[in-house]
Amino acid sequence: MLSAGCSGLWYFEWNEKRYGRVAEHIGIEYYSAKPDGLPANVTWIANSVANMTDIADRSCDLVFSGQNIERLWPDEIAGFLLESARVLRPCGHLVIDSPSRTLTAALNWSHPEHTIELNLQEIARRAVILDEEPGDKGTLVRRPATPGAHRPGGNAGDSGAPRDQPASG
Repeated sequence: MLSAGCSGLWYFEWNEKRYGRVAEHIGIEYYSAKPDGLPANVTWIANSVANMTDIADRSCDLVFSGQNIERLWPDEIAGFLLESARVLRPCGHLVIDSPSRTLTAALNWSHPEHTIELNLQEIARRAVILDEEPGDKGTLVRRPATPGAHRPGGNAGDSGAPRDQPASG
């Protein structure tokens, strides 16, 4: 597991309590110092989430970015998505937890540390995945959600419609 933007020991404790213990937990964080007392399964990398050069290609089953992407500048978002696609194993998952601009704009609310808030369609347009073709080394492609298919954050049988848009038909 790779956590993109993990600002303290509390984060790893919270993650283990909610998700369970993982054999290897890589934390990449640029703006906070490495905390004391990290669990033995944690590797701390002091770098930007847009630069994961210390992480091997196709080495992670899960990349989790919790309350982080909205604090990045647009070029960092692009770098983060590309690097996530590079480090994810085939069939791995990129999970992003972030405020939706659709909701925050309706509430006339904005966090002063947020550089950009995206709605679901905006992040989906920017998302890339590693497409594994037989005999291919992998190609970065954009792929829309397939109606009725399971996808991270969705359920089998979903309409495939973004969460902030009603399903049509």
